[in-house]
Amino acid sequence: MRERPGFVQRHSSLIAAFGIAAAGAAVVFLLILRETGGRFIYNLDDAYIHLAIAKHIVQNGVWGVTPYEFSSSSSSILWPVLLAAVFKIFGVREILPLGIAVAASAILMTILYREWTQRESHPGWTLALLIGWILFLPLWPILFNGMETMLQALTAVALGAVAVHYLAAEKPGRLLPLCLLGALASAVRYEGCFIAASVCVLLAFRGRWKAAILVGLSAALPVVLYGIYSLGQGWSFLPNSVLVKHSGIDTTSLAALWGVLARPFQPIMNIGVLQLPVWQSLAVIVLMMLLLRARTVPLRGLWDDRLLPAVLFLMVAVLHSLGIASDWFFRYQAYLNTLGIWAIGCVGIPVVDWAALRHHAASAITAACAAILVAVPLGSSAVQAIWETPLASRNIWQQQYQMGLFLREYYPQGRVAANDIGAIDFLNDIHLMDLTGLASRSAMRAEIDGSWHRDVAGTLDALTSAEGVQIAVIYDNWFDYNPATGRAAVPAQWERVAAWTIPDNIVCGGATVTWYAVVPEGANALRSALEHFSASLPAGVTVQQYPLP
Repeated sequence: MRERPGFVQRHSSLIAAFGIAAAGAAVVFLLILRETGGRFIYNLDDAYIHLAIAKHIVQNGVWGVTPYEFSSSSSSILWPVLLAAVFKIFGVREILPLGIAVAASAILMTILYREWTQRESHPGWTLALLIGWILFLPLWPILFNGMETMLQALTAVALGAVAVHYLAAEKPGRLLPLCLLGALASAVRYEGCFIAASVCVLLAFRGRWKAAILVGLSAALPVVLYGIYSLGQGWSFLPNSVLVKHSGIDTTSLAALWGVLARPFQPIMNIGVLQLPVWQSLAVIVLMMLLLRARTVPLRGLWDDRLLPAVLFLMVAVLHSLGIASDWFFRYQAYLNTLGIWAIGCVGIPVVDWAALRHHAASAITAACAAILVAVPLGSSAVQAIWETPLASRNIWQQQYQMGLFLREYYPQGRVAANDIGAIDFLNDIHLMDLTGLASRSAMRAEIDGSWHRDVAGTLDALTSAEGVQIAVIYDNWFDYNPATGRAAVPAQWERVAAWTIPDNIVCGGATVTWYAVVPEGANALRSALEHFSASLPAGVTVQQYPLP
């Protein structure tokens, strides 16, 4: 009798993928520590916005970036709550979001492995898919961004997998898991509504109207409840982060509307880390797989569980491209990349039928060449993001984190205006005027009514005066900076005291931040504090002290 393979042999592809992911994460982690003097720092300042909200929930009972008032500054409803719960158990520790991301990635890899092996994937093909996901997600920059991104990718695939099995079944199964996952997906990030909406359309097309309505209501519930609470606090229904960063849908003219509708079909124009390729790369690979699949082993119609993941991914990708215009270290696109690779695995598994492919060599070669061609820009961008992750963490350490440490030493509860607010809020209990509008309603209103565009200096003066701001730390280039004069359009009474410049900036809003005394009588104290603190700045930071006017 043939001996049954052991656990390691049966799951060798998953174990190997875990090993590759862990080894790569360990290397990147050590490289980050080398760049930041041994202190772990996330590669995005936005991570510290969520850390600040969670800290204030636990310590002050306030959902906000400061302990003094509510602020709707997060695009995730669930992530600050989850962080707060973990903080309650283990204390306020910066490393905890990384632990959650690692756990979520391990669960997600297991789900992907299970999805593909259930479709009788060859272990070698499954391992190749898992490695592709690790590289093209890309996993390591996402792990170290301190955000809800990995949890979002996990809920996206979980919702997609449950929806596919529900749709493929001849008789509807249990609806509760689908409803719960719909609610979870939208609570993790608002883009989860794209997935829930696509699932609802497919359910309705399948004739399962009751399920479509219930899933839609479940996904809407967290958004509506949070929106009502936010309105009750005097804020907008949607978080300011969504209002500030969404792509915008211009319906003022037919030409503008056509530009919006054409977004999903625009060519790949930029493959840099900060402006990533649009979703066509994975979509074309999915379509090539579908074409090759149809030429070899035909599908069983639209409700085939090997076709549905591809259909769902393409629907979500169109909605995503309409709503999200740009990206930042894959944080907005990671869930979509995961759905695309999941779909490629599901539809591509039956393609690996070499006997059938021999009769369709031309189709196989054409599909393979097209897939490789469109994968190149996505792959090069992912590799660049992996390579630059330690540098991004160094940027945050040299700039935003040092801003937070300086304020903690000299202005721990000061009144501060800034346009990068994560680290300075997490490390302090300052009274904040957020000039980008993420955490300040007045700045958001100024953006909406056009005040910033009509009179930058006047708007800055009005906003900071109303809040009694003492000092400002800003990127001059965000405020009508004039290279000829070397001055930004700040109020005349603001006294420019010093500037910090970091080398090789790739993620900060600017390489140089400038410190201003908003109240002239505070200039000497700020100047003295900055002079003392400059000795502790990391190597590489250039300090420019401005003389008395």
